[in-house]
Amino acid sequence: MLTFLPVMIMLALSSSSLRRAPSLLSPSSSAFQSSAFQLFSSAPPENVAPFPSPFDNGTFNGYDGMMTDSLLLPSGDLKMPPALSPSSVMEFQACPQSFLLRYIYKIREPTTPVLTKGTMVHAALEKIFELKRSERTLGNLHDLLRLEWSKAKRENATDYAHLFKDVPEEREWGLSALRLLDNYWEIENPKTIETDPVFRERWVRANFTELEEGASSFMVRGIVDRLDLVRVPGSEDVVGAICDYKSGKAPDLKYSPATNARIREEKFWQLKIYALLLREMNKKSREARIEGQLVSDELNSTKTETESMQIRVLRLMFLTNKVGKAEVLEYDLGESEEQRNEELDGVEEELKCVWRDVKGLVEANDTEMWRHCDRKFCSCHSARRVFVRGLSEEVMVKKK
Repeated sequence: MLTFLPVMIMLALSSSSLRRAPSLLSPSSSAFQSSAFQLFSSAPPENVAPFPSPFDNGTFNGYDGMMTDSLLLPSGDLKMPPALSPSSVMEFQACPQSFLLRYIYKIREPTTPVLTKGTMVHAALEKIFELKRSERTLGNLHDLLRLEWSKAKRENATDYAHLFKDVPEEREWGLSALRLLDNYWEIENPKTIETDPVFRERWVRANFTELEEGASSFMVRGIVDRLDLVRVPGSEDVVGAICDYKSGKAPDLKYSPATNARIREEKFWQLKIYALLLREMNKKSREARIEGQLVSDELNSTKTETESMQIRVLRLMFLTNKVGKAEVLEYDLGESEEQRNEELDGVEEELKCVWRDVKGLVEANDTEMWRHCDRKFCSCHSARRVFVRGLSEEVMVKKK
């Protein structure tokens, strides 16, 4: 398997220059003195004031905690979602019932410490590249996470009121998030990258037509964490690499070759969809330019950055694994453009099948046809026991 090399140059940094690296926040600033900064320090906090009362009541317990006495969901026929996303496609394939709740009825899953940690870590890793190179230090990366958490608590207090039972529990959560950033720093130093990411946190989208002749089109859209330039081993060729941060553990590929291959395929499925969307956006941009049409700002910026680029590499950057270290997994879409197109054409056909299956269930208009999964962590299990049939084909959600 090829290992693609980041396009980078190692800068000679003396210990004194590292010490002189400017800090993102002054210790005297009000933000630095906030509870989040003190809580997430390596030393136990001293004289840290407790958070406001919403953060002292950790009584939330999943869907039951979301509900009042009852909730009447929209009556009438089920409606198709306006679009698919890589995450919704994967959710439908894993658990149609969870897809029904989240993407048809649009019931938000409860916020959890694990999901929140991933959100905060992603935000910090995105914003580190907004800093000057001299400011891209591990300390500032830590501070970015602290800033994101302080902002989240300030602007969305009700979403996070249930997360922690007390200050020590929140502090341990914060320190575990900082350890993920430490792990990231061991596999990549954003200060020494020769070329910054081509883009970060970019919406990509494309329309596809169903398999049946004369069928309508549907949209797939999602957000790419990063697009990098990487060098093909043994050559001077530079290709595009779609990168995705994962705050969860890397898969333990300890099984048979066939099982390990299946696990890898599942893990890279989301990034394959992103690669397909970029291919389709570039294709649409080229066709529009040839025909002399005006293109949207979104298409125009993507054209400028990626139209001449061969998107070949998919890279999953897991920030922890079974031994607590970061781990990078790579997937090569193919050496030739023909190989890459064949791979992505298969992804497109699978998306069309998912849309067809969703459409069939929606048109059947029977919520009992949406099967549940056996994943222990899936919210379908807690939701299923509070969903009962109501009158007039309405679905009632009642607190158990």
